[in-house]
Amino acid sequence: MMRAAYAATCLLISALAAESGQATTPASTARQLWAVIESTPWGMEYREWQRLHPDARCELKDDGWSFGPEDCWVQRCKRRTGTTSFFADGINHPGIRLEQNTAVWRTTDSSAAQSVLLALERLVDSRLGPGQSLRNEHENRLAFEGEVRDGRVWYSNTRVVIAARTRTGVELVGYHGELARAVRADSVVDVSPRVQRILDRVAIQFRERLPWLSAVVAKNALPEPELHRWIDALLDSARGAPPHDREAMWLVADALAARWARMLPDFERQPHFVPLIGAKEDSLLFEYEPLGSAWSYTHGLLWRLWNSADDPAAREEAFVLLLDHGLDTRCCCGWSITVNQYPHVIDEGARFLKAHPESPHAFEVDVSLAQAYETWWSLSRSDRDEYVDPADHAPGAKEARLKAIEHYIRALERAPNGSAEAAEIRMRIPALKLEIDTRQRKFWCFYD
Repeated sequence: MMRAAYAATCLLISALAAESGQATTPASTARQLWAVIESTPWGMEYREWQRLHPDARCELKDDGWSFGPEDCWVQRCKRRTGTTSFFADGINHPGIRLEQNTAVWRTTDSSAAQSVLLALERLVDSRLGPGQSLRNEHENRLAFEGEVRDGRVWYSNTRVVIAARTRTGVELVGYHGELARAVRADSVVDVSPRVQRILDRVAIQFRERLPWLSAVVAKNALPEPELHRWIDALLDSARGAPPHDREAMWLVADALAARWARMLPDFERQPHFVPLIGAKEDSLLFEYEPLGSAWSYTHGLLWRLWNSADDPAAREEAFVLLLDHGLDTRCCCGWSITVNQYPHVIDEGARFLKAHPESPHAFEVDVSLAQAYETWWSLSRSDRDEYVDPADHAPGAKEARLKAIEHYIRALERAPNGSAEAAEIRMRIPALKLEIDTRQRKFWCFYD
């Protein structure tokens, strides 16, 4: 079986500096961190790495399987030098290959950490060109040991580099090859691929009548007041438009409203703030999530489109977006601790494919169905989650694993060229075939 594999190496720069007895400056520490990434033997097979490092002590991961690039490993090897290597399976290369490397500089002095981070950012800027600020949830959790305070990310065709200041120091992470492509696909935009495809389509549809729309949907970092203004302008244009145009504008307004919600102030800091967008007849509803200290948008426009759109294409697009939310856009799991969304997703997804077998969105529905079946199977395997009773999900779980594989394979066959979802699918299929618990929770809502 052809398999790709990814390995990560973690080097504790502070330990090396202590052993050498040399005084360090922010610039010299930055150079040490960067040297780890630059000297990485990208693509080295695990067996060759073992031969070169016979002192390494290895252990098999025993707590399931994770698919974010920050935790994609099944075997960990430690060396006395302070280096730790992580290995994981994929499907595109023979053997296990080194594709992730992490260098860590530890300190509890936040001022010193900030100085090192600034020196590191200048150094990497000079090598790879200007980076961009870490901004979304995925980038903020990639590979880091401590909570991220700030940092920067650099994307290229062959690698991704992330520098961050955390509560435990400074970390520099390099991704290469196939894993870099997966990280880039998952991180470079702050909306899901299926949302971005719809945004791009509508922007093209209105490029002459609403020439500003293309720039708005392409920018992930518009200031909050500016984004609010554009959403209001879009809703104003929709009110006097024919149904076909109005419904397309609602699709974009809905996506932008979700983006705007993530920019809103913490309720505890501004307790009198009330998020308002649109006139009375199409005002949008936002709810506050106390545990996350964040606002969320309830996607009222999508529900309106799915239930009553005149344009069948807009109705289908609203459906696949709602399906990605588990057909449940309420805040905080509807104020329940847990909600099983996968049965509803499976029923509605199967009904959609039966009614629309040639739909241009069949690929996306197959992905959601695969994730729903995978959630079912993974919950039946859970033995460490106090909120999950595996017995509740055991009936039919074996068949659910096979269904997940079937839908993932069919999704790959239907995937658009360059699809961002394809990279993750290729990592999930081998684990499901090997009956490794993937810990999929896409359609299991938890809030406590």
